[in-house]
Amino acid sequence: MDIMDGHYYSLAFREKYPKFNGLIWAYHWLQIGLYEPLLVNNDVASRTKGVNATVGRFWQMLENARRPCRT
Repeated sequence: MDIMDGHYYSLAFREKYPKFNGLIWAYHWLQIGLYEPLLVNNDVASRTKGVNATVGRFWQMLENARRPCRT
């Protein structure tokens, strides 16, 4: 963590634009989250079901994205 947070400028973006920062992290989660249904399932129906569940969870995480941040 020191590599990411150990510099004077490390938290500037996260503190100034917390919602956008959260969106970036959620997108990283989505990329990795899609690997499992695509790699574990061998048939199209199971892959589709897994991908839909993962994308659905992604949108759940963003449900309150339009709400103003409390500072």
